[in-house]
Amino acid sequence: MKQSTLLVLAVVALLVVPASAVAITEGEPSLSVDLSDNRVTAGQVTALELTVQNKGNIERSNNPSLNSQVTTANGVRISLSKGDAPVTVKTDTQAIGTLPQTARSVPFRVVVDEDAEPGKYKLDGQIRYRYTSLIDPASGAAQEEDAVRRFSLTLIVEEEPRFEIVESQSDVAIGDDGPITLTLRNNGTEAASESAVTIRSGNDELTFAGSKTARSYVGDWAPDETRTLTFKGSMASGAEVRPYSLNATVSYEDGEGVPGRSKGLQFGVTPRGEQTFAVENVTSSLRVGEEGTVTGEVVNTGPQTANNAVVVLSTGNGNLNVRESEFAIGDIASDDRATFAFDVDVTDSAEAGPRQLTAEVQYRNSDGDQRVSDPLDVRADVGEKRDEFGVSPVNATFQVGSGGQLELSVTNAGEETVSDVSAKLFVDSPVSASDDEAFIDELAPGETRTITFGVGIAGSATAKIYPVELDFQYTTEEGDTLVSDTYKLPVEVTPRQGGGGLPLPLIGGVLLVVLLGVGGYLYIRR
Repeated sequence: MKQSTLLVLAVVALLVVPASAVAITEGEPSLSVDLSDNRVTAGQVTALELTVQNKGNIERSNNPSLNSQVTTANGVRISLSKGDAPVTVKTDTQAIGTLPQTARSVPFRVVVDEDAEPGKYKLDGQIRYRYTSLIDPASGAAQEEDAVRRFSLTLIVEEEPRFEIVESQSDVAIGDDGPITLTLRNNGTEAASESAVTIRSGNDELTFAGSKTARSYVGDWAPDETRTLTFKGSMASGAEVRPYSLNATVSYEDGEGVPGRSKGLQFGVTPRGEQTFAVENVTSSLRVGEEGTVTGEVVNTGPQTANNAVVVLSTGNGNLNVRESEFAIGDIASDDRATFAFDVDVTDSAEAGPRQLTAEVQYRNSDGDQRVSDPLDVRADVGEKRDEFGVSPVNATFQVGSGGQLELSVTNAGEETVSDVSAKLFVDSPVSASDDEAFIDELAPGETRTITFGVGIAGSATAKIYPVELDFQYTTEEGDTLVSDTYKLPVEVTPRQGGGGLPLPLIGGVLLVVLLGVGGYLYIRR
């Protein structure tokens, strides 16, 4: 077709114009395809960079200005197929437009089969384009052609180590550390040496000893061999329970000692919920000036067992003193609860009302690492101050100038048994005490005993009520020796009873006069 057309045009040209005036330009594009980086590995996803070059071919030309028109390929479209290569071509036919005498790079994305055997393979392809094959400037005639060029490229699947994740596991809770275990296999055709696995977190909430990466050395790694590695991960407090993405890569040296690195291997970690606790059912027997008890329950509201748990109570208040700040509750499983109790001293200067205490739970996690919970609020009520003892008179009435036994009833107003109770009486004139101490060996809560003191009332006393005071020294159940507040009690002094006799002062005066008279009489006679 082309040669006959040229022959007709040539004859016409000879008939119309002289031979010296013939200026036909004839030529075509000359396309070639090359793949310089043709080495891949099994399982690899890569872009093959095909180089399409147009060198052009001029058959004849008396007008160089027209050469580029016959050597340019127009509407160029290039496609690639797998041929016998163990790959999947992911890129469809690509249009690269006009291609003059130059070279252009065209990428094709391919996926090498996971089980591809090392060796040489052929990729097939073709290029379709249009071009102007002949131009007659005298007549303005131009010949257009369609062209298809097929090509093949060599692809080499190399021997090398290749890795995949077989399994991943994790046991890390939010706000805690835990193991992240990764099992990998060398699925390649070549052993690796000096190999190491690096994992990288894609989120700031999941770290490894404060870093987003962690590395573990493996060493020699034969084909089909699996290795299991464990990394210690940390989840930030307040993180969400959701999958977190990680990336693993294997660095190694191949059989020729050439360094290599695997593709990124993606896997995920979903943490357990944060280990938390709650305090419930708090009761308080605290009172101003006394020792009381704060009791309650710790509830494990987290997902894991807290081992060897200890509740630590603090007050932050100088008027409250926790005698033993730690209370061991042992192992406490998720959703279980344990009771605690703390003895707390309340000073006399404290005021009654609610108080805020703080509890923390110290425990060991599943790895045996020591952990401390967030602070837990404990609300405890402090009651009004009350007397340790109830004291009331049994016999406290005496006549002027008389004496006798002052009898008092003593009741234990507290909530624990006290022992070695020593009572001390304090009096002022006109009341005197011939016996100012009394003793009770033991007094249970609510129990009442009677104590006595020897007292006397001066003859010069006025009949009325006089105050006396007493306090108690006693021993608590814990063995502490305490002194009570001072109790003030009334002693009633009544007039002397005797049927109207002379008052003692008057009788004394009369006796004095008589004695003086008798003495004077005897002196005169002598």
